[in-house]
Amino acid sequence: MISQTERAYNILKAKIVSLEYPPGKVLREAELIQELGIGRTPIREALQRLARDDLVVIQPRRGMYVSEISVTDLKQIFEARIPIETWAARLAAERITEDQLSALEDAVRMAEDRHSPDYVGRLMESDRLVHKIISEATGNKFLIDGVRWLYDLTARIWRLAPDPAAGAAEIQTQHWQLLNALRKRDPDLAHQLMERHVLDFWSQVRAQV
Repeated sequence: MISQTERAYNILKAKIVSLEYPPGKVLREAELIQELGIGRTPIREALQRLARDDLVVIQPRRGMYVSEISVTDLKQIFEARIPIETWAARLAAERITEDQLSALEDAVRMAEDRHSPDYVGRLMESDRLVHKIISEATGNKFLIDGVRWLYDLTARIWRLAPDPAAGAAEIQTQHWQLLNALRKRDPDLAHQLMERHVLDFWSQVRAQV
């Protein structure tokens, strides 16, 4: 069973990443306690953790708010994602299990139906799971945490784009290519494909912000 702090953190992070809590939204402890039905201490600890994740800004004696997103942040996020995620892909090619390969295929298939009424949501969830499973396949907790953190920051930016489905066909193609590279246990190819995937996504998002 997860702690109340972990529960508060997960709920608040989901609201921030999904833009239910948009950039700049003021966060008041009393309102969050009432909304979430969770005590003051877990809420406060969760907000401190979100501040470390760069999703919340805490200003002493002035209050708290959801962090803003800037073009500079976007550039720096992708500069960090490239080396971390390419290395994760390389290690995953050497360490991924059959169960993880199966889970990865299921994640890719989530976004196959482009006529789904919730296609954008399914595409985003598919992409999140692809990166999550690949990072988890490394067995390296620091890589797993790093990929998760940077991906959460990216997800907010993706949702702010005027056309989140731009480049969807290419994203899907690259997911299948990554899966096949991991099945072949080819670290060099996995590294190369992940680098192209992240760079292409960066180009798509940058063109819309």
